[in-house]
Amino acid sequence: MSQDVTAGAPHHDLISSIGKLVERHGRWSVLRALFTVSNKRRPRRLYPSELNDHLRRDLGLTPDQRHW
Repeated sequence: MSQDVTAGAPHHDLISSIGKLVERHGRWSVLRALFTVSNKRRPRRLYPSELNDHLRRDLGLTPDQRHW
């Protein structure tokens, strides 16, 4: 069974990068930063259909054909 050499490259790069961060900032600082980022809520995505005509025009979109 042969292994693809490039398949593990991104994984190795990630581990290498995290190792460098730990060396530079310490284990607990890196863990705290990873935990903080993983628990952060991202803002809800707005879809073009949810925008009013003024914002749609500013973005270069056509006005919505529906009239509320």
